[in-house]
Amino acid sequence: TQPLVPALSEAAKTFLDAARNGDVNVMSIYLQSNLNNPAALNIAEPITGNTALILAAQNGHHAIVDELLMTNGINIEAVNSQG
Repeated sequence: TQPLVPALSEAAKTFLDAARNGDVNVMSIYLQSNLNNPAALNIAEPITGNTALILAAQNGHHAIVDELLMTNGINIEAVNSQG
């Protein structure tokens, strides 16, 4: 049997997809509604450990990387499952 992997909320999935796909509008809305929630801002994919910052950087979405870096509470030292 495979270990149970915690499920992400729909909002978290949308946030991570926006970072992966470069959707600045969705990203901005999520950031605005979670400014005081560092856990939501640093949510990671359960298996890969990728955060929004990692996904945006991996996919070359510079505007999103910049916006995330300017957001208080973003963990710039987060690592994924590959280190």
